Amino acid sequence: GTLYYTGEQANQGWPGFEESHLFLGGRVIWFDRDGDGLNDVDFKPHWANGKQEYRTLFSEFDQRSVMSYGQYTLEGDMNITPFFETLYVKRTIFSEQAIPQLFPRVHPLYPFNPCNPYGHGVDCGLARDAFLNDPVVVSTIESIFGCTVNTGGTCDLTSGPIGPQPVGIVVRVDGDRHHTNVSLSQMRWVAGASMDMPFLDNGGFNNWSAELSLAYSSSTGISFTDGIREDRLNLATGAYSNWGIPCSADALPPNVLSRDVVAGCVPVNLFAPSLWDSSLRGEFATPEERDYLFDRRHFDTRVSQKLLSVFASGNVFNMPAGSVIGGVGLEHRTDTIDSHPNAIAGQGLLFGFFSDVGAVGSKNTKEAYVELEFPLLGNMPLAKQLTLNLSGRSTNDEFYGSHPTYSAKLGYRPISSLLIRATHGTSYRSPNLRNLFLLEQTGFLNVFDPCVTPIDAIDTVTGEYIAANDRREAIVLSNCEANGVDPRAFPNNGFSVYNIEVASGGDLGLEPETSDSLSAGFAFEQPWTTAFTLTVGSSYYEIDVSNTIIEPGPGFIVGDCYSSPTGNSPFCERITRTPGPTGPAITFVDLAFINRDNDTVNGIDINLNFQDTLTVFDRPIEVNLDWISHRLLERSTLFVSRLGAVDEQEFQNEWGFTEWRHTATLSLEFSDFTFTYRTRYIGPMAPDPVFEEDFDNAIDGFSDTCVGPPNDVLCKDVDFADSYLNHTLGLSYEKYNWEIVTAIQNITDEPPPSVDPTAPVVSRNNIPLGLGYDLLGPTAFISAGYRFGGQ
Repeated sequence: GTLYYTGEQANQGWPGFEESHLFLGGRVIWFDRDGDGLNDVDFKPHWANGKQEYRTLFSEFDQRSVMSYGQYTLEGDMNITPFFETLYVKRTIFSEQAIPQLFPRVHPLYPFNPCNPYGHGVDCGLARDAFLNDPVVVSTIESIFGCTVNTGGTCDLTSGPIGPQPVGIVVRVDGDRHHTNVSLSQMRWVAGASMDMPFLDNGGFNNWSAELSLAYSSSTGISFTDGIREDRLNLATGAYSNWGIPCSADALPPNVLSRDVVAGCVPVNLFAPSLWDSSLRGEFATPEERDYLFDRRHFDTRVSQKLLSVFASGNVFNMPAGSVIGGVGLEHRTDTIDSHPNAIAGQGLLFGFFSDVGAVGSKNTKEAYVELEFPLLGNMPLAKQLTLNLSGRSTNDEFYGSHPTYSAKLGYRPISSLLIRATHGTSYRSPNLRNLFLLEQTGFLNVFDPCVTPIDAIDTVTGEYIAANDRREAIVLSNCEANGVDPRAFPNNGFSVYNIEVASGGDLGLEPETSDSLSAGFAFEQPWTTAFTLTVGSSYYEIDVSNTIIEPGPGFIVGDCYSSPTGNSPFCERITRTPGPTGPAITFVDLAFINRDNDTVNGIDINLNFQDTLTVFDRPIEVNLDWISHRLLERSTLFVSRLGAVDEQEFQNEWGFTEWRHTATLSLEFSDFTFTYRTRYIGPMAPDPVFEEDFDNAIDGFSDTCVGPPNDVLCKDVDFADSYLNHTLGLSYEKYNWEIVTAIQNITDEPPPSVDPTAPVVSRNNIPLGLGYDLLGPTAFISAGYRFGGQ
């Protein structure tokens, strides 16, 4: 169960702590000794994650900027015009997040350990036995499971004396890692000159002009966070001592700890009442403890770019339909990153923080490009206009050599009101500075391990596996077995979410991204009447990207490995498991940048615009309707590992890739007022959608979401969403340089869908995030503005 600090000893022997519940057989068991119908210890006042009042909704933000520019045209036919631009921007940001958890595991012999009978504590084996022998506890569990857990009972869970035991605690300390200060500054200078070149005029080769410029930009970011150092906390609580003695490091080799850790060490009492008060904004018992434990994490990053650019454009030669326009250019670019942490950040010394050693590097890129536009036909029957645009670019990267790209665009107007267009082209992107030069970052993150046997599927008494209570998909079980884990015999002490080590960093072996794209479409504007305007357009697009550079997260890697429909995910190679007493737990996941072989997406965009003027009570009303629809036809990825494992997946109709999205906006403008109505539609999302009704009748414990009878008598994963429709109404008033806008969003209070926490989508409180759903309900706002200096 979970012990909560109450300052009392009402729960059978834990000094200052009380038991909230027991977690047995997939059930959360509460207890009511005083018969008031309520749980003896209400966990909500003690639930640290529920305390969010100590955070800012919007970060404090201050920005100051200075900009100047100018130009001067010299006398003469060439119109030589030198110019310059300067810009300086500085931003400071202060944010206060929820106070993070501090969750050390204290030494069994730590003097203040409540489970150290030789210090200030008790024998927690005897204390737990007293709890299990309490008549209310015995009768409650017997009524649920039909067996007794007390001494000599049919399901005896008592242990007798167990001596000093390590204890894991969770506290929050005011000022620990929840204040972040960031200072950002950016400078940009541009100097150059433009000119006409009449001396090149020769027949159809004329009207040429050129521009030469040199630009330098530099961005500097400084951030710092104060927090508790984990190495000092370990020393001050006896974690480095064989005997749990605070400020002793007798368990470590000599000179392992740095001087700033050893010097000034102060014994720290992690069970002081000031750290456990109901505000959950704790404070150490003495100022000396705080002064010793706190330190500052500091990071200084500068990114700069130098760019030399020259280009020229003009008419190349004449054709019957007009002049061929051309342009040529050269660019030379140097990008640099210089990111330095202090020792606290570089070694990850603050509790719960990564080690981040920054990034240092630079690279040069040279490019040359040419573009030509040909008026092939014009002012002919069924050929009012036919234009071909061709462009090409050669990119020479310091690390990746030369690579050409091209683009071809065709525009055809058989009549003035109809444009038919098509494009085909390629692109190239070499890895950026962070992809290449980010030095190794290591740290620890929680990860959900789908191979851990659910506690519901283990018999509480016999420990046997109950297949009927295991609701994991068959492919997950199969993939676990294929990767050396028996998912039916890996209880992991009931923890399917646990802490693992991760590492990420840049890679000079990355391949550049390349792409091939195709699009075709039309735009038609009705020509028959001037009474109203109607424009309809549609485009088909297809984009194929090779060697996409990605930085997969631990959740994605583990999820893709064990949920892969092929059972052969290449991301399994990035997971390291180590045999342990409860099974082969995940101990390390490699998060370094990597190339994905292929990303493909294609779809159709549809656009409609209608404009008209209506007369109501002799007053004109301007009507404007915009309709935008998007149909996703394909979204797929292909990944082939170094060992030849192939992973090919399709995502359309799944989370984030709904097949249909629509947005319609209607505005009515009359006099100085504008009324606006907007509706947004998000299509259903599910691999095989089966949409049930409301969720209810959920069982106790950490179960999956339940839809309840009569639809389903068992709980199951809910990883789908029905279609979603959202409406917004707005009204604005504009006159005499004033503008006032008011609106109500989500006027019908359409709630977002509810999903299971294990669904393949980022969610909070069963609500999927980042997919366009409204999370606030009906929301009204009003804003007002005034323009100075005339219209």
